[in-house]
Amino acid sequence: MTFAGSSLARPRPAFEAVAGFYKLPPHDELVRLLIKQGMHPTRAATFSRRHFFLQAFIGSRSKPETTPSTIGFSDFLETTLGLQPADAVVVKMDVEGYEFDIVQTLLADGTHALIDEIMLEVHYGHPYMRQTYNWCRTPQFWCFYTLENATSMYQSLRDAGVYAHHWP
Repeated sequence: MTFAGSSLARPRPAFEAVAGFYKLPPHDELVRLLIKQGMHPTRAATFSRRHFFLQAFIGSRSKPETTPSTIGFSDFLETTLGLQPADAVVVKMDVEGYEFDIVQTLLADGTHALIDEIMLEVHYGHPYMRQTYNWCRTPQFWCFYTLENATSMYQSLRDAGVYAHHWP
């Protein structure tokens, strides 16, 4: 998932939350790698101050006992990012079926109000995808969600004032 939070008064870096896939190398090595890839040396030197990579799982609720720990998306927005209602926040979410639980939590605890716009890749047991690509041959939990569930989730976000769109 990628999140960008910013405010006119306090610019913020972009944030990428991942489940252990990315880890920045030590600063000097990172600068060398970025320059080698063609980044201007000044930008390369400040890259790690402008980007934050979080090695954690994102879920509907925080669970520090998991490895790596799971951060609830609401906690991530409020505590980790320290977002305020005045911040402009656009979210692109692809969480492999967990979007239903995460959105339900956002709406229940009110943190949806921190998000201006969200693009969701929604996973559900679409009949065409089942037939054409053998989706859900081994049922995943998200296979039991339907187009109606997805449509209802989008409508709930829109009713709450969040611009919600399908991605891709």
